[in-house]
Amino acid sequence: MNEYTNIFNVVVDLLKKNESIEALETLLSQEHKLPFFVHDLMRAKFYATHDDYEAALPFIEAALERLESKDISPAKIVPQEHWIMSDVYGIAGEIFANCNKPNKAKRAYEDYQLVLCRIRSDESYEEHVLSFRNYTVFSLQDLINETITVCSPTEMNDPYDTLLLKWGEVVRSNKSAKRHTTFLCDSFNSYRIRSFCKSKDENGIPTISNVLMWSHYADEHKGFCVEYQFSKEFFVTEDRRTIRFKDIKYHKRDEPLNLNTNTINTDAALCAKLDDWAYENEARLITYLPDEEGKFVSLPLGKAGHIYAIYFGYLCPDIRIQTIRSILSNHPEIKYFKMSSNPEDLFNLVANPL
Repeated sequence: MNEYTNIFNVVVDLLKKNESIEALETLLSQEHKLPFFVHDLMRAKFYATHDDYEAALPFIEAALERLESKDISPAKIVPQEHWIMSDVYGIAGEIFANCNKPNKAKRAYEDYQLVLCRIRSDESYEEHVLSFRNYTVFSLQDLINETITVCSPTEMNDPYDTLLLKWGEVVRSNKSAKRHTTFLCDSFNSYRIRSFCKSKDENGIPTISNVLMWSHYADEHKGFCVEYQFSKEFFVTEDRRTIRFKDIKYHKRDEPLNLNTNTINTDAALCAKLDDWAYENEARLITYLPDEEGKFVSLPLGKAGHIYAIYFGYLCPDIRIQTIRSILSNHPEIKYFKMSSNPEDLFNLVANPL
């Protein structure tokens, strides 16, 4: 894809110099090795950059039609091509929105997000992950139904947990924002996530022994923790559905994240947190599900995922332990542990088999 990169840079230079469309056509006439849709994309980009969206419309429609005729969907794009395809759908969303084609704009921005979140699971894939839970109807439902429930970032207790929404606030508040801004920000609503912990921290210490995790996320040690085991088949790449794991990147206070920008990358949008939270050792499950309604979506574990073990907090009442074991009685393979204090190492809890 170096040819695309080269012509993209040249076109950017043409735009900066305010060159004419004839200069672009001369350039394109010399390019014969580019992917079949790029010429129309470059023409659409040229006109869109000059706010001539009506002129850009037939070219972006032609580019998308060429893609569909070759049966290239977002799900079939290889990682090296992601930024090219995000350019196609991002420009398409902008053009459709400014040409009063709301349905097409919505669809284009959804495809844009689907491309952006094609994160390669094998870079941060964790076979075993932990989920610290309060003892609630909702946490028990996941056990009963053998599901993983993911939720909209708007439902998380920390508005800085997912910076995509904060960036959307900045974009919406910009007085110079164009019509397509609303469609772009609305496309964020189909992201749903779930926070897990890696089984060990960077020093090799088991996360299950972390006192803070039990205090903050498992009802002050009265809750429980589920250890899940996933195969790579759990992570889906489909036309209208993506499921991925991604490591959280922890940022120091003296490394500010500037959201006052026109674009934001996936790591910053979905996987950036202040290093005050580094003790969580988080592996985040990121899903993009534009055809699913509601702020909460339950994903079936199926054959690609299962519960490996349950850990009970050291203050977890016996009745809760009995209830959970009863719920999971059809799975004799699940291991059970109860946490306890170690007098010789008080702040590292010990998991004792039940």
